[in-house]
Amino acid sequence: MGIYLIAQQLCKKGDTIIVGNTSYFAADMAFQYAGAHLQRVKIDTLGIDTDAIEKICKKKKIRAVYVTPHHHFPTTVMLSACRRMNLLRLAEKYGFMLIEDDYDYDFHYASSPILPMASVDNHGMVINIGTMSKTFSPGLRVAYLVAPKNIISALATLRFIIDRQGDYLLEQAIAELFKDGSIKRHLRKALLTYHARRDYLGKLLTTNLADDVRFTMPSGGLAIWTQFHKSISLPDVASRAAEKGLIINDGKIYNHGVDKLNATRLGFASLNFNELDKAVRILRDVIR
Repeated sequence: MGIYLIAQQLCKKGDTIIVGNTSYFAADMAFQYAGAHLQRVKIDTLGIDTDAIEKICKKKKIRAVYVTPHHHFPTTVMLSACRRMNLLRLAEKYGFMLIEDDYDYDFHYASSPILPMASVDNHGMVINIGTMSKTFSPGLRVAYLVAPKNIISALATLRFIIDRQGDYLLEQAIAELFKDGSIKRHLRKALLTYHARRDYLGKLLTTNLADDVRFTMPSGGLAIWTQFHKSISLPDVASRAAEKGLIINDGKIYNHGVDKLNATRLGFASLNFNELDKAVRILRDVIR
């Protein structure tokens, strides 16, 4: 809902929104539904290409840039500090809004999470979005949004039209969990658990599917971005795996234009070690 509200408030028909050459599909749909045109920019090992963004800005007016900087969706790449600062500079110089979607901010394994760009935004150019559904539970449909006061006021008005009061009981319950320290304790436990599951899935993929897939171990997040060998049809693998009880994304939603990535996100957070063993065994058997 946060992304939808932003899209409806910021975008007019024909506005240009810059996103990654592969991006969060739900955000793409929200911007397009609002009438915006998506301009795709390359994602590399340092995140979104800010030099390419500046080249576009020199040619036409940009309304906003949408990024998932902590762990890019879907590739899990972390946006480098240099490019974060460059994005802030470009937003100020060319007058576009920077939509910072920190959907899995709490789960960073190599170090403490990197502060959001919103924390050093001195010119009111950043809208930061976060969610409790990754932090605490997928069924907990509560999120938060940080932005300049004028934007918050406009978004609140639109939210009131869509959903008059929200879920006060659920929001109060979450406030109590923050207040008594439950969220903090849960995060410490979850971070250790997901870290171990990430490492275990990486080990299983290397041991069982070294000739069939390649991946870079993500520094955080809840999934491993996995590239399948060009001889393997990922949609066929997903279909056959489903018949054996393993659900994986077939990767089609990550393809745009001529790009055929033959890659998908393999989630590990919801599976214990035995379930990860079974999942990779099914994947191996289906491929071979």
